[in-house]
Amino acid sequence: MWLLTVNLLLYFVVGALSGHFRKAFLPVGPRSVLRDMGLALRFRLPHVTGTYNAVQRASYIFVLAAIVVVILSGFAVWKPVQLQTLAALMGGYEGARLVHFFAMAAIVGFVVVHLALVILVPKTLLPMITGRHAETKGVGQHAR
Repeated sequence: MWLLTVNLLLYFVVGALSGHFRKAFLPVGPRSVLRDMGLALRFRLPHVTGTYNAVQRASYIFVLAAIVVVILSGFAVWKPVQLQTLAALMGGYEGARLVHFFAMAAIVGFVVVHLALVILVPKTLLPMITGRHAETKGVGQHAR
């Protein structure tokens, strides 16, 4: 729990100070997400390494929110008496357990989708791990 919390805080600080969030995750809107989702379901969504499409942007925002919810609900489950206000916001101890379960399920779903996409597009595995990709046609970009 503490490792996840510290890593998420560092990620938020570095992402905010470097402009990573603004560059990588914005803009994203329902119309663009639905358009890209339709293209993806028809296998017509172009994949540009180093650039997130609208579905990816929405997914990353969603999973970051799920991680925050997992941490907060985990605290509520871990110390329900000391953090009773936080637990009460989630419907008490049992509600916090359910929130924690569903937020973890969302994170697991995110990981499963990533694994499926690596199977479908194997060239994305190394950039996912390293955060960088090989130069293409003399143009080098960092993966976001």
